[in-house]
Amino acid sequence: VTARYLAMLSGVCVAGLDMVPVPASVNDVAGLFLDVAAYALAKGRALGVRLIPVEGAEPGDRVDLGRFGDAPVIPI
Repeated sequence: VTARYLAMLSGVCVAGLDMVPVPASVNDVAGLFLDVAAYALAKGRALGVRLIPVEGAEPGDRVDLGRFGDAPVIPI
């Protein structure tokens, strides 16, 4: 599963992308925001994006989110 795949699925949910751990590559994150913005405009409704950029992490690494437990870092 990639963040872009989750973004495509956000058209059938209410929130959009919420609390997704991703590698902290600025160019990839910016592209993902643009993808979600384009999808929201096409659908005529708002979609949210809350990412957790993890510096130095690679896809498949796990990150500890405190009380929320741990989660895998997914590729964009």
